[in-house]
Amino acid sequence: PVMAVAASSTESRIKSAGNAALKSVFSNEYPGRMLPENIIISLHGHVHLFEWMRFKNGYPDTAVLGNSGSANEGHLIEKLPANTVLDGLELKEYQGSADYGFALLEEDDLKPGTWHLKEFDLNGKQVFSTSFTQP
Repeated sequence: PVMAVAASSTESRIKSAGNAALKSVFSNEYPGRMLPENIIISLHGHVHLFEWMRFKNGYPDTAVLGNSGSANEGHLIEKLPANTVLDGLELKEYQGSADYGFALLEEDDLKPGTWHLKEFDLNGKQVFSTSFTQP
């Protein structure tokens, strides 16, 4: 992922885990945002956990959806304060989990351009949901 929070062996450790090479290239190309203006959400896998991040700085909403397959990464803090800064980007909202689960991303039938992201645990219980709208 371009942006992510690192899993850790302790509950208090908060560390950016975005890919340094990608961040270097994208931050030079798109200073202060790292991605083009027309991107409203950034979806990632590879890291074996679930994360949702919404930023104050105009950076696109970010989801890491890697918790449905192989061995998960370890402990991941579930909530971060709204003012936490990762790589110069201030968080507005954060939800994380290293537990196994799966996510659904669906467009609203009644409101085209509005999307709902829902995260579920292994038993199919919804544990997180958020929405965003295409401009």
